[in-house]
Amino acid sequence: MVTKAYKQYKLNINIPENDSNKNKNFKIHKGEKVFYIGRHINGPESGSIGIVKNTLNNLAVIDLGMYGTWKIPYYYLQSLKN
Repeated sequence: MVTKAYKQYKLNINIPENDSNKNKNFKIHKGEKVFYIGRHINGPESGSIGIVKNTLNNLAVIDLGMYGTWKIPYYYLQSLKN
């Protein structure tokens, strides 16, 4: 049986920092009002305002009123605290 040895080459690729990388330290808390800035075909309407019901590692559970309750990644949310 003949086996081939493969060599892995390292690619030096610089990935630009985008919005999802900037929001890794995004902090929201239960009960806080947030603004949904995402767009999804079967999702809630962009611009909806909701209340945070629970926070998870990379997403939050948001009650968006008539659109229902959704698990939404932080990079689709904007705090209305300010």
